[in-house]
Amino acid sequence: MSDSRKHILFVDEEAAIQRDVARILSVGAPDPRLTCASDGAEALRVLERDRVDLLITSLAMPVIDGVELLRHLANRRVTLPVIVIAERGPASAEARTPAGCRIDYLREPLDREHLLRRVHEHLSAMPGPTRGGVTLVDLLVLLQMERRSCALRVSAGAEQGTLFFSAGALVDARHGELVGLSAAVEILRWREPVVVFDMQVRAQTATVFATLGELMEAVRLAEEGLRASRLGLAQGGLVERMPGPPVVSTTTARPPFLSLVPATWNIDAEDAEDAEDAEDVPGATPGPAPAHAEAVWERQAVQARISEAVAAALEIDGATAAALASWELDRSLTPLDRAEHRRLEVVVAGHCRVMRVMAGMMKRLGTSGTLRDMMITDEDGRSDILTPLPGDDGLFLWVEIDQRHSSLALAHLRVKKLVGELAGLCKVLADR
Repeated sequence: MSDSRKHILFVDEEAAIQRDVARILSVGAPDPRLTCASDGAEALRVLERDRVDLLITSLAMPVIDGVELLRHLANRRVTLPVIVIAERGPASAEARTPAGCRIDYLREPLDREHLLRRVHEHLSAMPGPTRGGVTLVDLLVLLQMERRSCALRVSAGAEQGTLFFSAGALVDARHGELVGLSAAVEILRWREPVVVFDMQVRAQTATVFATLGELMEAVRLAEEGLRASRLGLAQGGLVERMPGPPVVSTTTARPPFLSLVPATWNIDAEDAEDAEDAEDVPGATPGPAPAHAEAVWERQAVQARISEAVAAALEIDGATAAALASWELDRSLTPLDRAEHRRLEVVVAGHCRVMRVMAGMMKRLGTSGTLRDMMITDEDGRSDILTPLPGDDGLFLWVEIDQRHSSLALAHLRVKKLVGELAGLCKVLADR
């Protein structure tokens, strides 16, 4: 017999916090059923197999953090209500953005009465089109709260655009030949966008000088103007428009910034849904195509050598898998074996997390020097060798070794040699 009670999913890596929340809900809200998850990956598995009526999540977690978890929910159009627990909440003006934010927030440390009140409100609310789910604006607010520097690659049908953040502030936007505020307004008007975080790309120039609240007001005005135009045409009348620069076609597809990464516009079928085509914003201002500072490792000569290095790594005795990855991008930069793509993808993501945490710890502790090689041994006799490349790109070569068929010391030496050759090539090209 199925359980008809309301189902709450709570996500936090700390077991003590999970117990505290379970105790609060058992007394103040005994009817709902509670499931706890330790990270975003576990939460996604729960959401795939079970109905959930309310998601409560922290942001700082291993494997898949809270922001990445909510990005997955946004891309999959999951419409359950969400409460985010964070050290600092969004600015009050941003939280009240019309037709923008749907996520609710609670500040740490958790207050029992506040938590119970929000839980009761969400579970007793009537279903509706704006009741739950994660919007693009929600993701912008989260990046602002977390003060992250990154790029958001956004696609909707044939449309593609990028929003650039620096320390949580939206500083640049690009869509086709649109730049700045006009590009940001156009992107935020898209229906059912698919979003990908790119932690490697940074804004080259500042072109957006508006708060998120001001930006959403511009979106509202653009929508009202479009509705008025459609109403006038439907009634057989003519709608006058203020003179302004011509609207530039915005349907030109732009190549991905990181050519080594599989094109993020080709989203997996499970994450992608067809979206309505966005229409041009009246008075949109054309501008120059965005410049991209090419990283040394993106150059064709280096890409070819990277492919050779990965192929050479697979020739090491006992090597079962290899890839060049970036802990900043949280993914492999080289093709993975199709037969085991999903498994290798998970392994690479886990190693990216390990390298990123270690680099962050060194930075917080003020440790001088660079991140050293790491070796992780599994119970089944396999070892993972993680060797970083020098520089700030967060690149490392990963090689999986089956110790039953290899000398681990010799394999390590071969990996170090391959990384040295790659680093040397990058340095030569950088000096040109």
